[in-house]
Amino acid sequence: PTRKYDTFPQTYYLEVGGNDGDEIIKLEEYQDRLFIFKKNKLFILDISSPSDFEWRIIGEFNNRGVSNPGAVSKSDAGIVWVNEYGLFGFSDGIQKLSLAINDDTWATNIDADNVQVGYIPKRNQILIIGTAATTSSVGYLYDMITSSFVNLTVNNSLLGSTVTNF
Repeated sequence: PTRKYDTFPQTYYLEVGGNDGDEIIKLEEYQDRLFIFKKNKLFILDISSPSDFEWRIIGEFNNRGVSNPGAVSKSDAGIVWVNEYGLFGFSDGIQKLSLAINDDTWATNIDADNVQVGYIPKRNQILIIGTAATTSSVGYLYDMITSSFVNLTVNNSLLGSTVTNF
């Protein structure tokens, strides 16, 4: 309903990938698209029409889902998210931003159930905390301008304590 944010009456529904056993973890909008993050899949809906009858799925992507809502963030360049397969971004299409990091190393450092990602607008950087559940986490700082990574360890002040409300 108008001006009732995060209120979804039971009469409002949109079935996307129904009966697949995959739960919705996070909804995020960007421009005229709605991103539906499930645990294993990502669905992208074109919501440019004012009528929900004209909305349509424009993408269904395996292995692009997230395990917790904190794994998704908006940035000035679009949406970024993290899962056990890497760091991804969307502005005009999905891009894997973590190509510079070995997939096995990434999977070792990232706990998909507890990973947190945030955007630092003044520096145009993405902060990734491998697991927010412990103070002994590792992570990465991704610079969107140079497309480079900095490894973060428990010795960095950013990861010296448990992260909450990231």
